[in-house]
Amino acid sequence: MERIIKFKDIEAGSTLEFSESHSNQVGQFTGLVDRNGKEIYHKDVVMLNSGMGYSVVYQRGAFGYLVHDNSEPHGNGRFISFAENFANLKGKGNQLNAVEVVNS
Repeated sequence: MERIIKFKDIEAGSTLEFSESHSNQVGQFTGLVDRNGKEIYHKDVVMLNSGMGYSVVYQRGAFGYLVHDNSEPHGNGRFISFAENFANLKGKGNQLNAVEVVNS
């Protein structure tokens, strides 16, 4: 039996629902925007000023991205949270000026 996932807008009273098989198509908003003001979501692909592209992930209670530099065993990549790298990403408010969403 397939599980149905539901969200309810308390104020509007409307609901959003989708099946668990489609849950990989839903990305949670990170609360951040890129240099163009575009919202950044979990599973988006972002490009940093370095020209490298990374998938947005949620790990250790924070949003960030994985760097594949062989520093982690099994090739999983090293997690860097947006919060810990905020200054390097030229963050101001909730905008990351050194980040651009390239695929969402």
